[in-house]
Amino acid sequence: MPCPVAVIAGADGRVLAVNRAWARHAEASIGAVTLGDVFPAAIEAALEVVREAGPVTRRAVQRSVGPGGVTTWWDLDLVPYPDAKDAVLVIAREVTDHVLARREAEAAFRKAAGMKARVMDRTRALTEAAEELAAEMRRRQEAQTMLLQSQKMAALGQLTAGVAHDFNNLLTAILGSFELIERRTNEPKVIDLVTQGKSAASKGASLTRQLLDFARREPAKPVVLNVEAALRAADELFGHAVGPGIVRVLDVQPGTWPVLADAHQLQVALLNLAVNARDAMPRGGTLTLVGRNLSVWERPEALPQQDYVAISVRDTGEGMEPGVLARATEAFFTTKGEGQGTGLGLAMVNGFATRSGGCLRIESRPGDGTVVEIILPRAAVSGMDRASDVPEAGPVAVGPRLKGTILLVEDDDLVREITVGYLRDQGYTVVNAPNAEAAIVLSHSIETLDLLLTDVRMPGLSGPALAERLRAERPDLSVLFLTALADQDGLAGEDVLPKPFTGAELGKAIQRRLPPSDADAPEDGRLLRRIRSPALCAAYLVWRTARDGGRPPRLPDLEWGDLPEADNAFTVAVEADGNQPAFRFLRVGRALTGRLGRPLDGTLAFEQPAFEQDNAVLGSLESAYRRCARTLSPSYEYARYDFGDGQPMVFERLILPASDDGHEVTHLVGIALFAD
Repeated sequence: MPCPVAVIAGADGRVLAVNRAWARHAEASIGAVTLGDVFPAAIEAALEVVREAGPVTRRAVQRSVGPGGVTTWWDLDLVPYPDAKDAVLVIAREVTDHVLARREAEAAFRKAAGMKARVMDRTRALTEAAEELAAEMRRRQEAQTMLLQSQKMAALGQLTAGVAHDFNNLLTAILGSFELIERRTNEPKVIDLVTQGKSAASKGASLTRQLLDFARREPAKPVVLNVEAALRAADELFGHAVGPGIVRVLDVQPGTWPVLADAHQLQVALLNLAVNARDAMPRGGTLTLVGRNLSVWERPEALPQQDYVAISVRDTGEGMEPGVLARATEAFFTTKGEGQGTGLGLAMVNGFATRSGGCLRIESRPGDGTVVEIILPRAAVSGMDRASDVPEAGPVAVGPRLKGTILLVEDDDLVREITVGYLRDQGYTVVNAPNAEAAIVLSHSIETLDLLLTDVRMPGLSGPALAERLRAERPDLSVLFLTALADQDGLAGEDVLPKPFTGAELGKAIQRRLPPSDADAPEDGRLLRRIRSPALCAAYLVWRTARDGGRPPRLPDLEWGDLPEADNAFTVAVEADGNQPAFRFLRVGRALTGRLGRPLDGTLAFEQPAFEQDNAVLGSLESAYRRCARTLSPSYEYARYDFGDGQPMVFERLILPASDDGHEVTHLVGIALFAD
């Protein structure tokens, strides 16, 4: 089909001449009498041709044809028309199909490019997700491995603590046996054997403390340590740990300050560092143990301003890469082969240094060895315990024999027998029981109980639970706990003596709970301090005034009317009934009669149909009589009962012995008070 051609005036775009094809297209364009009517975008091109007198091409010129608004696309070539001045020849070629095809191609390309970009984005996201999943799986695997290792270490710690507990009980018995033998012989050969045995047992006790520290159940017991002495002791221990292929050097600077730290935990920390140094020098080398004062400018910034001492272990081994050094103190991190290291060594050392008020500092380079420094605060020596001041285990210093009644509760037969020997040698009256249940029963037969000495962990009722029970009846009861473990949960504020202990250590611990002034006090003075009710104190003073020297008073001398709280008093006569005493009520006060709900005058205690109820109100007459008959002294009881209704009941009773002949107890005069 011929292309539309037109000659137009370049100045205003009027159509001067057209061919038929142009005429057809021009007729389709309503009112198309100028170039702008047919191809509006070509006006500027026609003007340009006139100005430049040269050809101009316009590609893909848009044109709307007809009232339907159909869009077509044309390529226009505009050149000067030589036969007319300022005229332009316009040749038009329709390219609608090409333009639409190109646009469809471009749209398809853009769509494909967008899809490709989305695919690439999705692929990248999936790749990142896969990498994150793989990393998470690795982290989970590491966490599971660490958890398994932690569980293994926890189980091992529990096993170690259990073994140490039993071992401490054995050592208590062994040390006690040696001490008691030493006190009972003057044979030099026997004493030498005992000394050697005690030395071995003391080393065993030190070993159990290290085991408990490994199990993390040994609390810190900071003392003032002489650094040189502590490092010399550690150096001797290193000889067994590092073997003969490594040269050991001890370098303690003169004038090194003392430090405040737990001696055994420091020893364990240094042993860990020595073992690490040994493993870093498989072909041998030099291990140097250094103690020195830290200068001011060497103090780590994280520590408070004060004096510090640096205790370091230096090796000539392989050293550590920066990445390994950065993680060296992480728990469970280790560079050793599988099964060759727990990754806890440096973590434990770091924890010890931090708990002691210092820090851990490590310097290492590959091929240049490693220096690990434990930085500890300088100790202010005055007013603190010194490790060197602790006396060596030796015979119990007997001195003046002490007074007091102690209830010993210990489930280990050997430990119980040895402890009884310790206490009786020191002059105490000892009642012993193998468990808490037996101790509760025995406590009711003890008139004056000065101290409860009990193991912490026992089958059945524990030591703390036993103490709580007995303190409910005797609120002022002193308690000293014995334990073969350092786990003191539930013992806050209590006195605890760790096992194994010597007789001297036991004696000192008891004397802190029973001051000599109290232990040596007259019996009546001690009883007066225990009695809570002023009325019972007054009744006791009436009885003490009426007695004849150390003998109980005669019944006529103990006037009923002189007794305070007479309405709560009662008198019984002791009658023989075979081997068992019988008790006949002679007089019962109105308040007690009202509480019982019936009169008892003239009746025998065991004939009453409500015998158990009488005991609940008046207390056990038989146990009180036996105490009074044995000691010729009053019997006193105090108890506080909580029935769970929020209204506890307090019971306080004083039984005063009386005698027809001034020698044997033939009557009991009692006062029983209740506070609901």
